Amino acid sequence: MSQEKKEKINGKEVNAMIEVVRLFKCEGEGNIKAYADVQVAGEVIIKGLRVIAGESGLFVGMPANKSKKDGKYYDIVIFQGDSKKVLEDAVLTAYKAE
Repeated sequence: MSQEKKEKINGKEVNAMIEVVRLFKCEGEGNIKAYADVQVAGEVIIKGLRVIAGESGLFVGMPANKSKKDGKYYDIVIFQGDSKKVLEDAVLTAYKAE
């Protein structure tokens, strides 16, 4: 379930290697359709991504923690630029392939 891409991001060619190492589909009526763990560039593993059915279709939710101060959820993993889109595409491609 790996996806190797060469893309242009902000005018630069980027070689991104993202592998979905675990994908668990959820059965039932809820909005969460699957959980995924991904490995980025063979070095970093990000656990706890969620495939969620929203009003505009499927999207990937990043791991988040609930704040004790205001009760809101905040992402643990934050991406700069268009690299989040590359990660989301890899997870959604793996989800649709299963």
